[in-house]
Amino acid sequence: MNSDTAFDVHPLDGDAPSSRVSDEIHRILSRATEVDGTAPLSEQAVKAVDAGESVVRFVATDADRVVGYVGAADGMAEAVVDPEYRGRGIGRR
Repeated sequence: MNSDTAFDVHPLDGDAPSSRVSDEIHRILSRATEVDGTAPLSEQAVKAVDAGESVVRFVATDADRVVGYVGAADGMAEAVVDPEYRGRGIGRR
């Protein structure tokens, strides 16, 4: 992976992400938990990934691959970046 790769950050449209996007977000959550030894998101935030709750959600993508996720609700935001893509400024976007 090249450190100068351009990433797209965009909101998730609709009430719930597609099953492909949801699966990729859960893949990132699993990888981050494995690498960090702790879950990157709260239980409520994980449930909001798939639910049509009033959560503002964004994903960062590299081509068609989801490499980051952020969900915000009730004045709090939680985010996760695929460990393979950390240190590349995705969280600053």
